[in-house]
Amino acid sequence: MKLMKQVLVASVLVFVAGTSSVSTAGAQGLEAEQRDAVGAVLHTLSSMIRQAKIAGEYGVVSSARSMQSTTRSVFIALEEDEADLARSGIESALYGLRKIEREVGLAGNVALQNQAKELSREYFYARSLILDSPDQQTLALSLLVDTYAKVSTEQSGTLSRSQKCLVRADSVLAGEDLGLVAGHIKLRLSRSIPSCVIGESGDVVYIFAQHAKAIQN
Repeated sequence: MKLMKQVLVASVLVFVAGTSSVSTAGAQGLEAEQRDAVGAVLHTLSSMIRQAKIAGEYGVVSSARSMQSTTRSVFIALEEDEADLARSGIESALYGLRKIEREVGLAGNVALQNQAKELSREYFYARSLILDSPDQQTLALSLLVDTYAKVSTEQSGTLSRSQKCLVRADSVLAGEDLGLVAGHIKLRLSRSIPSCVIGESGDVVYIFAQHAKAIQN
């Protein structure tokens, strides 16, 4: 079984590196797109590890390997049709991505910085595909810190009071998951946020993804 999983991971890397994915209709098409997107993340991580070794940036190597392990578990979960495991895994991989970005920032290596940007784009695309799958229409978010619910993804400091409201840590927001936009979770509220001018039921708000975690609704 372990060897089979390794072969599956290796095969998707070859596929992503050497060919274009072919979309198919329905759920099978979405599943294939999810696997291809996760495979692209794995491919970039492998390339980053090689580049970091050459540059002697072993902090980047360590962080990339950690994210690589988590992302492999996501690909395997998708292969085995374990949607909940794939969702929790792709959320966990965000922590690894942030560690890589910090290490790359300290390294000051331009090539690694470019790879980190590409990795971030690929990760958030894969994340949006997995979290937006058809059986995941509703979402409950627990806020990890005090943060703003906003009418857009703009920085809170640029928005007026009528375009944002502060929501306290440990608050739970519930609604329809509309995907990830520019690092923010887009949510159509199913219940109002108390004392929030933009937080009525049915309103669409944006929450910075790193400030929240998905919980059982």
